Amino acid sequence: MKNYLVLYDIFNTKRAYKIRKYLYKHTTGGQKSALEIPLDEKLSDKLIFKLNSYTKDIDKINIVKIYKNPILLGKASQLNIISNGVIV
Repeated sequence: MKNYLVLYDIFNTKRAYKIRKYLYKHTTGGQKSALEIPLDEKLSDKLIFKLNSYTKDIDKINIVKIYKNPILLGKASQLNIISNGVIV
């Protein structure tokens, strides 16, 4: 699994709630509209399909791969995730 940053800007409160609720099932951390999520190819496909079903043309969702050695500042720390999605 690789870590991704999912950033979203949803222009409807009900849609934003659905998306936030779905994403929080998978997140390892982040803030309200910027979440770090470990994804493999299967989960990535599922996540994209589900998010696409919730969004409208006015909404924005970006999924960005986090590099192996990101620049970490402040209290930030690298999360190690083994193949079955467990954080070590």
